[in-house]
Amino acid sequence: MKLLETEFVKNCDHRGDNTFKQVKLNEFAAIYQRFDMEGKPLEFEVFAIKEAGGTEIFGKFYEKYIQYPGANAFGRTAWSVNSIQRAQQIFDEITNGKGLRKQGQSAAKPILVKLKKVGGGRGRPKVVRPELVLPKKQFCMKDLLAVNTGYSQPVLYIDLMKLVKSNEVVEAERKAMGRGRPVVFYKVK
Repeated sequence: MKLLETEFVKNCDHRGDNTFKQVKLNEFAAIYQRFDMEGKPLEFEVFAIKEAGGTEIFGKFYEKYIQYPGANAFGRTAWSVNSIQRAQQIFDEITNGKGLRKQGQSAAKPILVKLKKVGGGRGRPKVVRPELVLPKKQFCMKDLLAVNTGYSQPVLYIDLMKLVKSNEVVEAERKAMGRGRPVVFYKVK
């Protein structure tokens, strides 16, 4: 079986040629440190060992080898971290069988590790808006926007439609105010 190289140069993530140096390896996991083109350390990559090859395709035999993880493995069986302490922690979790390995299951192959999420979720942070104020008399979207200053028109319209759907607000009438679409007036039930 062909083992992982202890040091190699590769252009990954379109960041130029990076040097990968093996820090630690056992039968279940590996840690590599990544360096940029000038030799500055970037991060550590920790991954569960995965074997590939050992098959014959179109009459040609391919030797078994340990596969370095591809981009789609990161977050599932491979992780990129900034500190050697965090890399060692993940390495130990893979090696000791924590994560998805069930009790009594043999430690003959690498395992998947579920890590705690650090930081926030994806996308924008949630915006806390003031409570929606509804006028007592009949109103249109323009009136509603004037009263609720913490809202944008699209967000306000979505909230208004939720109130219409829940029957708290009903459509009172539609008035033609010149050219274009008629203006919709609502009232609180």
